[in-house]
Amino acid sequence: MQSEIENKNSEISALILAAGFDERLYPLTREIPKPLLPVAGRPLLEWTLEKLVPEERIADIVIITNEADHEKFQYWAEGGPTERVRLIHNRIRTPRERRGAVADILYAV
Repeated sequence: MQSEIENKNSEISALILAAGFDERLYPLTREIPKPLLPVAGRPLLEWTLEKLVPEERIADIVIITNEADHEKFQYWAEGGPTERVRLIHNRIRTPRERRGAVADILYAV
């Protein structure tokens, strides 16, 4: 019996971790989170979504943000990148509260 992971026809979720505070790119990220920084005229995140959206096996795309930047992602999402995108935040407001990527993943499962 094939496991669900081995089944090429099963739907999956894509998870984009966008909850960092982008301190290494400061001052570029003072007002705009790294995934929303423009690259060749579009937010970096849209380049990633461009590759994920056509994949039929991907049922939904979950973007995890930090609470401090969540409103900026909501504003961006109002443009409607796709109805399959779901934004959630990890309740973290400052870099000191960070728990890391593995903890962020728990918000999506």
